[in-house]
Formats: sequence, C-alpha cells, structure tokens
Amino acid sequence: MDRAYTVPAGAGRPRADKALAEAFPEYSRSALQRAFAAGRVRRNGEPLGQDHRIEGGDRITFSLPETRPSELIPLAIPLDVLYEDRHLLAVNKPSGMVVHPGAGTGGATLVHALLAQYHRLHGELLEMFRKEWDRTLAKLRVPLGYRLELDRILIERSLRMYALSAPEHPGWEQHMEENFQLPIASSEAGPIEVRGRIDRYEVAPNKDCVVYDYKFSRPSSVGGIVKDEAMGRGLQAGIYLQAVRRKSLRPLAFHYVAVKSACEMKGWDSREDLDALMTSAGEQAARAADEILSGRIAVAPIDEDSCAFCSFVDACRIREIGYGANAANEAAGANE
Repeated sequence: MDRAYTVPAGAGRPRADKALAEAFPEYSRSALQRAFAAGRVRRNGEPLGQDHRIEGGDRITFSLPETRPSELIPLAIPLDVLYEDRHLLAVNKPSGMVVHPGAGTGGATLVHALLAQYHRLHGELLEMFRKEWDRTLAKLRVPLGYRLELDRILIERSLRMYALSAPEHPGWEQHMEENFQLPIASSEAGPIEVRGRIDRYEVAPNKDCVVYDYKFSRPSSVGGIVKDEAMGRGLQAGIYLQAVRRKSLRPLAFHYVAVKSACEMKGWDSREDLDALMTSAGEQAARAADEILSGRIAVAPIDEDSCAFCSFVDACRIREIGYGANAANEAAGANE
C-alpha cells in the first residue's frame, strides 16, 4: 500500500530519507532504505533518491517492498577453529565474512558455516522420525493398530533420550549411512570383498575418526555384543574399523550406541583394543573366505548353547551334523 506525505511549507530543504524517517517513525530506517533502493519512492510522480533534497509542497509517495523471512541453510565453508568444548567455541573469522544474515548479506555468513559443521542432522530429530515413520508405513501399507502405536511411542521415547545426550565431536565432518567395500582375501577370480554400511563416523581435520553403530537394543544387550567381540566372537567392529582405516583415517574409538529405553555407548577407545579388534576380524574373515572357497561350509555357531533359544531349532540339522571342527571334517571327507 502506498503511503503519501506532503512536505510542509517552511521545512527547508531536508534530505528525502531523513524527512521520511521523521514523518513515519513506525518504519525503521533500513525499511525505508529498502524502499529507496527498490525505486519505490517518488516525488510528484518522479523517482526520488534517498540523498535528494526536497522542498515545501513536494508530494512524496512510497511503498515498502515485500520481505521474506531468511532461511538458515547450512553452507560448507571452511572455518579456522581455535578452541572448542561442549560450551565454548572460538573461531578465527576471516576478514570480510559477515557474522549473521541480514538484508542483502546473502547466505555465506558465519552462522551458515557453523550450521553446516555443527548441526549434524540438518533437522529436528523427532520431526524427522515422525515423517520417516509415516512414509514407511504408507510405503509398506502397514495397517494402524494398538501394537504399532506402542512401538512408535517406545521408539520416540528412546530417540528423545538420545537427543538429550547425542554423542558428537563439534566441528568434525559427519558421514552417515556410508557404504564400503573391504578386500579380505584373494582368489583366482580376483579379490574377495566384504561389503557393508557404516551407520555414522566423524572425521577430525587431522584425519582422526570415531565410528558409531546404532543398536535399537537395551544397553545390557549391547554390552553382550561388546563382550563377545572382545573375546574374538564377532567381526563387525573390527571390519568397520578396517574400512575407515582404508580411507587413510586414524580410528580413535568405536562405539555401539544403545537407543532402546536408554541411551548408552559401549565400545573401545584404546589403541591396543582397536588394533586387536582389526587383527582378529581380518584373520577370521580371511579364514572364513578360504573355507568357503575350499568348499568347507560347516555349521559352526560361536556359542553352541545359543541353539537352544533359536526359533528354527526344530528345522535345523545341526545336532545331527555336529558342531565346529567335526562338521568341517565331515564336509571335507565328503569332498574327497
């Protein structure tokens, strides 16, 4: 809507921007400057500049250009971080970099750069879950029910607790759901690879990294996984660590993150433990590949007692075939 102002007689010859600011105090100076910049200020029907002089009897008309709320979109801009902890961040801001967005500043500000580096999920976690939950149910055509609603509530409660103390290293580069291929042995047909996907790992500017694997399990169950792998009865942590090391990164820690009923991390953060995990996983994976290539595919569960709790125990012939070495020997004899 156009606003009009007639310069009173005897007002002298004030600048146009100063006169409008005094006549319309409800508008900020920056808003009036935007009107001048957009060519929306006129004197007696002719365009008027903000530094032009006006006189008594001049009729000034103007309208403000429409404004849109600025959107804070993360932008990857390298930052020189001098110091950081959970409560304080010190940045050596480059000369000329605007600190925060404003009229005419564009999107390359310090705030946009900080968002890209420190706002890991680029969205509110619970809102992302709700959208993904609805999308997945619609895609799979899952009917709604009391049991499904209970599951949703339990998952949302777990995510809420996770969001309160989410593990992170501020300023480190985030990698999510990244696929990998890791050679573990060779054959006449070429290298044998293990393929997988790492839930998340963080990389420091000096190439140190921390690997995370999320388990929708209670902390006690995740503790059992850690105990088994420490005893050489699992491969996941060691394989993942080898995969990131193959990218010329230096693993500092591996954490399983339990996100059911509580949020707890369990894993390893000593160099000796990490090296032992990688060595054990590499040896076991290579040995398994060699046995498969040799035709020795024996049924050999890590823990024989676990078969008693298996849902398929009635259909399995493991008790007839035998466990571990006995089954391997029988398979080898059958091939001779």
